[in-house]
Amino acid sequence: MRTILGIATALALSLSAASAFAHAALQRAVPAVGSEVSGSPRQVQLWFSEALEPALSKALVKDGAGKIVNADQSAVADDDRRRIDVPVAPLPPGTYRVEWSVVSVDGHKTSGNFAFTVK
Repeated sequence: MRTILGIATALALSLSAASAFAHAALQRAVPAVGSEVSGSPRQVQLWFSEALEPALSKALVKDGAGKIVNADQSAVADDDRRRIDVPVAPLPPGTYRVEWSVVSVDGHKTSGNFAFTVK
């Protein structure tokens, strides 16, 4: 009986731990996290590990002074619900911070930020 109880407890703990890791994690970005690019990108793109809720997911691009430099609102892409596209105005040389907050389709919210530099 103890063996069955032990197995059931271990299974329950592993399932709850697996669900704790079911958040949409940033997988890659263009420009890349921490990169230095020549010339201004036309947009910033972020790819996540899970599909996102479009109404609850967004990203901003800010200059070194903290001013938002998005040319328009960010949006979850129609052709890939794991990607957010952020159009930006032409960016002069400098360091920019991308801040994102997303909700995956399973309801988990995550957020983060990274920088890239325009030469």
